[in-house]
Amino acid sequence: MNAKDVIKGIEGKALDWALNYALMLENGFVPEIAGAAGAPSELYSHTDPAVCLWLIKEYRASIDQVEHDPKVQVTIWYEITDSDGSDFDAVSALGDTLEQAVARCVVQMRLGDEVDVPEELAGDAAREVVK
Repeated sequence: MNAKDVIKGIEGKALDWALNYALMLENGFVPEIAGAAGAPSELYSHTDPAVCLWLIKEYRASIDQVEHDPKVQVTIWYEITDSDGSDFDAVSALGDTLEQAVARCVVQMRLGDEVDVPEELAGDAAREVVK
């Protein structure tokens, strides 16, 4: 059974699971990130600095410190292509750490504002609606 986790509050193992799922959907497999993991089949931890750095470079993420708040905001611009042509959109996510914000941003870009995570990984944190 799965539980809905709102990206705004996803953390810990649920965020690791969602990040790996998003990367797998995009690439057809979990990509090998040099120095981040021993093999492509390993699950990446969003707290791994090598994974964070790779994601920042791969998605050209911009990083901002939130004014009067210790949180970090990450924004990624991406291209949307359909039969009418292409356009650009942006997604932003907040996190207590840079690594958390980057992972949330990538997950939200690929999976949307909510993600179904396995029940045993679903946290009680922040089930508020992302606006």
